[in-house]
Amino acid sequence: MSRSPVLPVAALSLQSAVFLSRELEVVDVDDGVLAGLVRLRLALDRSHGWLLLGCIFVALASVIAVGVTVESRLAFGAYAAAVAAGTVGLGFVAERLSFGLFANRASACGLSREASEHLFVAATDADHWLDVLNSCGHAASDSELASFVRHR
Repeated sequence: MSRSPVLPVAALSLQSAVFLSRELEVVDVDDGVLAGLVRLRLALDRSHGWLLLGCIFVALASVIAVGVTVESRLAFGAYAAAVAAGTVGLGFVAERLSFGLFANRASACGLSREASEHLFVAATDADHWLDVLNSCGHAASDSELASFVRHR
């Protein structure tokens, strides 16, 4: 009677399978991963103004394009008013887009949604702290940055 082949490694137990699927909190994440997420948040924060400016230029270009092509003053005025009203919400849309990108990367690292939201807010505090350290001539290591964010 032949036996089926056996793997040379032990199969995952139910306990380790549950651990692997568990969402992590900020304290459970590796320092390098956490520091990378903080740096991503800071990069998104720095690009926020450029994203808004780009959206405003696209809206302005669309108004100019419609103004050149449409004969009706009423249609042009309605479109320009709609675009002007729509640009008010660009700040909210840009912030939600930034958070969506950040949360996607954080969930890929295993963080829970609540931990992602906490880290998203705490990372903005790290920006000033990093500026102070850089002005003193000290570049923060990944472990220092992760420790700072964990205690926020």
